[in-house]
Amino acid sequence: MDSLSLSETTLVLQKPQRIVTRLARQSSAEWSDLFAAQKALIVAQLLVWTRPVGRFVEDAQNSSPGVQEPIRRNSKTWREALRIAVALRRVADHGLVRPRCLVRSVALSRMLEQRGIEGSRVRVGVRRIDGEFSAHAWVELGQHVLGDDARNVSSFAQLLGVSVVKKQVTKRSLTA
Repeated sequence: MDSLSLSETTLVLQKPQRIVTRLARQSSAEWSDLFAAQKALIVAQLLVWTRPVGRFVEDAQNSSPGVQEPIRRNSKTWREALRIAVALRRVADHGLVRPRCLVRSVALSRMLEQRGIEGSRVRVGVRRIDGEFSAHAWVELGQHVLGDDARNVSSFAQLLGVSVVKKQVTKRSLTA
């Protein structure tokens, strides 16, 4: 879950003919999802770059305490959420930049909320393998991992669920 610096961001234009061919076959709904996903990734990246951590996230227990509501994998809500996650993954893998896990998670969570799918949480976990420490962020919806590999996620010890602060509050002192 390392923060992404501008120097680590890679512009990718690989195999343009293949990409153009695949894009030509997309439906208008899929195009809309892809554009929305690219926009969400860019906004999430800007949020990660520009907001201090203390003003970027808050403990999800504070904003929505308790256990997440279960969601059936064959429900309309889950299918819509999965469609959004697939679009975001495609753009993350083949779009303008290669965002890291925190940016992808923030973008997916925000996209779900914008589409009226509530209850997603960004999770953060850590692990140590062969002395190497690593961190990872992912999204859960209704206690199911969304947009990531559940087996990979299960190898991390979850630290907390976080949510992105919606408004940046600034305090100004008034002097007379």
